Amino acid sequence: DDEDAAPEIGVEALRPEALAALRAVLDGGAPEQSMPAEDFGLSQFWYSDACADALAEAIRRSVGETARVAVLSCPSVFRALRRRRTHDASVLFEKDRRFSEGLRSGSEFRMFDFRDEPPEAAASSGERSTGAEGTAFDAVVVDPPYVSRECLLAFWRWVRVLSAREPPVVLLFTSIVNAAWLREGLDARLRLCRFDLSFASKLATPLRAFANAPDLADALGGWVDDDDDDQDVEDSSGGKGPASETTTTPG
Repeated sequence: DDEDAAPEIGVEALRPEALAALRAVLDGGAPEQSMPAEDFGLSQFWYSDACADALAEAIRRSVGETARVAVLSCPSVFRALRRRRTHDASVLFEKDRRFSEGLRSGSEFRMFDFRDEPPEAAASSGERSTGAEGTAFDAVVVDPPYVSRECLLAFWRWVRVLSAREPPVVLLFTSIVNAAWLREGLDARLRLCRFDLSFASKLATPLRAFANAPDLADALGGWVDDDDDDQDVEDSSGGKGPASETTTTPG
């Protein structure tokens, strides 16, 4: 009797996380694990899923579906790239070992501390290895834990080693107080993008996205005009002084 049969439940009735898990299984993959709790001692503040997915899409549009992307200290964007199932060659460079779970050491996850010197062999050679353990990446995503110039320069040394392109294709997140210096003080001009970052938790210091590749910037709403960029810095800091060497920001 149809009246006694159990009612059918459509997939649209599932909770979003259950629907995502079902789709992952149907696609031949395992459900994605939730992000670990933020460790504020490591300046960890995760980007929202919508924000991370938008950043991953911008990277895809800039460098292509199968590009290798090095992701430095930004696990939420790395996970977004992996969700697309087109950037399986991307590698997470991260200090927090919790993110190594389920990833192959070397080819998917590499222990990383920005204070360490980059591999000397790669740094001293114009050649780039393209193997699983190599350093030939089509784009580099950088999310430093501090806004100091010293920290940014330490990350930049790794960018120069890891990039397969000249100039490197870079997406970097930091405070707007560094805008003029990023635009003029590095060998690859990084400019402020119009894209607004959003986070899973509230932040004391807002961050902005900077990019040097036109295609990447266009996918993030385009570049902010330099004059507007400088005015934003002045409004946010009360002047144009350099970033504090002790200021911390999300990682």
